[in-house]
Amino acid sequence: MTRIAFVEENKVDTAIIGQRVCRLEGRDKATGAAEYPADLKMEGLLYGRALRSAYPHARIVAIDTSKAKDLPGVHAVLTAADISGPNEYGLIIRDQSVLAREKVRYLGDAVAVVAATSPTIAERAIGLIDVHYEELPAVFDPLEAMKPEAPQIHDKGNILHQVHLQRGDVATGFAQADLIVESTYRTPFAEHAYLQPEAGLATIDETGKVTVYVATQWTHEDRRQITHALGLSLEQVRVVQMTVGGAFGGREDISVQILLALLALKTGRPVKMVYSRAESILAHTKRHPFHMRYKTGATKDGRLMAMEIELIADVGAYASTSPIVLTTAVTLATGPYCVENVKVDGYAVYTNNPVTAAMRGFGSNQPAFASEQQMSKLAEKLGMDPVELRHKNLYTDGAIMHTGQVLQGGVGARETLEKAVALAKEQGLWDPPRSQRRALSADIPEHGGSAPPKRRGVGLACGFKNVGYNLGFRDKAGAVIELYSDGAVVKVGTAEVGQGSTTILAQIAATELGLPLERIQRVVGDTDITPDSGSSSASRQTFLSGGAVRQAAVEVRQQLLQRAAGMLEAAVDDLEISAGLVYIRGSPAQSLSFSDVVARVPSPEEGGEPMLKAEVVWEAPPTTPLDPTGVSSTPNFTYGYGAQIVEVEVEVDTGRVNLQRVVAAHDVGKAINPTNVEGQIEGGVVMSQGYALLEEFVLENGVTRTNSLATYLIPTAMDAPREILPVIVEYPDPYGPYGVKGVGEMTMLPTPAAITAAIHDAIGVWIDELPVTPERVLKTLGRL
Repeated sequence: MTRIAFVEENKVDTAIIGQRVCRLEGRDKATGAAEYPADLKMEGLLYGRALRSAYPHARIVAIDTSKAKDLPGVHAVLTAADISGPNEYGLIIRDQSVLAREKVRYLGDAVAVVAATSPTIAERAIGLIDVHYEELPAVFDPLEAMKPEAPQIHDKGNILHQVHLQRGDVATGFAQADLIVESTYRTPFAEHAYLQPEAGLATIDETGKVTVYVATQWTHEDRRQITHALGLSLEQVRVVQMTVGGAFGGREDISVQILLALLALKTGRPVKMVYSRAESILAHTKRHPFHMRYKTGATKDGRLMAMEIELIADVGAYASTSPIVLTTAVTLATGPYCVENVKVDGYAVYTNNPVTAAMRGFGSNQPAFASEQQMSKLAEKLGMDPVELRHKNLYTDGAIMHTGQVLQGGVGARETLEKAVALAKEQGLWDPPRSQRRALSADIPEHGGSAPPKRRGVGLACGFKNVGYNLGFRDKAGAVIELYSDGAVVKVGTAEVGQGSTTILAQIAATELGLPLERIQRVVGDTDITPDSGSSSASRQTFLSGGAVRQAAVEVRQQLLQRAAGMLEAAVDDLEISAGLVYIRGSPAQSLSFSDVVARVPSPEEGGEPMLKAEVVWEAPPTTPLDPTGVSSTPNFTYGYGAQIVEVEVEVDTGRVNLQRVVAAHDVGKAINPTNVEGQIEGGVVMSQGYALLEEFVLENGVTRTNSLATYLIPTAMDAPREILPVIVEYPDPYGPYGVKGVGEMTMLPTPAAITAAIHDAIGVWIDELPVTPERVLKTLGRL
């Protein structure tokens, strides 16, 4: 296996790069041919069901499973006592039990699991399990959980992780500022709300090897967690990626995987589990609620002088990825702006709420809302155009972040702002003097007044986020390419979760190999066949797996050209490859077809072995842990940037906010497939619209009251803006393949703060808590 750091530029026909290629898996999804985990069937199939906790916090005194075991049709009733392995898992800290052993810490904890011949019998068996609990005091507010007298959820205390960073001297910075803005912001839990609930099937072969078929974001990590929790070797477990009906970070953590493997091993039969929507909402992770205090100082001419920030994140009952989410939030806390004096204190705090973890944005959504709201408030108080204020302070190449990182190339922050403003002006959407006019709150009529019931407002926000794994982790991805006479097979562990990576990786392989796209076969997400490509998260797959596929294609193409050089009696450097032909440069008549060069070999389906093959691991540039002094650290290897301008209508009598138009400019480095990028921008805007305006996750003492899509409201086609205008900005990254960065998460970041700025423009009030529901608008106006 070749281990590669960076791809060198190669002289290839890049016609497919940048083309609007239809999604290769799209037809199967549209026609229903795609197979999802819930579709799987197998001879002798059993159905699994988990018993969840009855209390948010309690000690397990005893469990009686005898009645459940006696029920006809039941093949297994398992508790923690039946797990011979460590019975622990977690992406970073293994603080969560597969089946609760001594304590339950939130209502989603699994206490027992059953396997039966039908879903109905499995459900009945769950109801027959008798668990004797001793209820314990619980805590549901992270600020309360930080107090010394709070109930302790874990033995090491309720503060899971804390991060402190101070660069410069904030006291001096505030003393030099002419204006200071202080505010407290709150962002809520958010449910991933993917349309496909968690599901999977596990089967066991005659050797005792268990195979788990599941919708996941990282097959290799699933295998590692299954084997650790159950005390197995890697060779005893295989995880196969099925079609995924949405993920957004919510499938990065374990759901059914370990339970399925456990049941299959204990029964010796295939076992299937499918969550209901209520169980999905109860048991899978959420976006972190944040409590944020911001103090920002600036000079009269708009130069940022100091920021003092406190971030408190609700972890819920278990750690998951919270330490990295918090540290990421600290690294992004100032927004994409140069500030010499910064102090950030971050805390991730256990509560008895649902577990919080990765969700599209991963610690960047919350500070993006707060930091951009601060910038809009500063612009108003300074009487300055919000575009001018941001332009004065935005990162450029060579800028130094508050982390001490020097941004070396690929900083497209100003370009996104400029292009967003230019298109908004062209569309009649942005009128700079609006930001300087008097607030309109005094003009809102009392009920029964004669003024129009709606007011229009426009708002602006910027955003940025890291691409890839960070904070000292050397991000990498593997790829294998095999050549056969009829084309190429690309093997990657990349999970296609709707982001379009399958198509993008095929475009890269086709470009480098000079083959038509239809001659690229893809194998993804099978731990027995594909290399580890890392998770489909952190907006990393085009950068990392794209780099791996490109380098593997470069190497196997070189093998192909060396073989062709001998056949054509020419030097390798004199050969070119395009459209499935290898020919001598300047003499197209002297050519060989791809299949002429690659001797007739049966395809993989026919049991053929590749004539030519390359396997690589491609690495991103190195990162370092966060330096608490902010003097010198490189927490991330690159960033994506964006700017959005939105138009809203506020119904002053009802408090309803309608998002009308959005201009969204995003720097992606290079758009491999522009249609795919535009889809990401449009989807991210609508998803963030839900986060900003609609999605209210209601918890009462750890109990989820919004446990269906009838009560947890996400935007539909009727709610979406009537117009979203995507602007693709290509400011190339010096290390990304073809200059790519990432786009999946960045599209969500500016939207909420742009919406609240537009609401302020319309009705003259600032709303500092999400979601901006009609009730919250009316309360802010003093009308409720």
